Amino acid sequence: MVDAAATRSHVPALLLVAIVENESRWRAGAYNRSGAAGLGGVMPRGVPACAGQAIPCAALLNPDINLRAAASILRQNYRYCARTARPSWERALAGYQTGRCGPIKLTATVVARWAQLERVAFRQSIR
Repeated sequence: MVDAAATRSHVPALLLVAIVENESRWRAGAYNRSGAAGLGGVMPRGVPACAGQAIPCAALLNPDINLRAAASILRQNYRYCARTARPSWERALAGYQTGRCGPIKLTATVVARWAQLERVAFRQSIR
């Protein structure tokens, strides 16, 4: 599911994995105090901008819908950052967590996990 959502939105799959680990610890029914829901910790109010329509909070508990929404938001943030600053997935991630091209320092945990996943994938690819 993660690979499909990442491929569809042209985002790094391992970055999406790191986001899911950070936001929900792979719990599809996760909610937090700010209202973020599902695997990717998607904010319901953030979905209309990327999906063209409002998605009810209950629908965000569907792992497939949530992952597609998370990947789409991440890609939209990347495109926005490309127009306003130097594009990078770290800036897009900051936007995912705080709003458009937010401060990168807030993303350190997810970026570190993404780097770790990339190293593991690289090691496995050369075996």
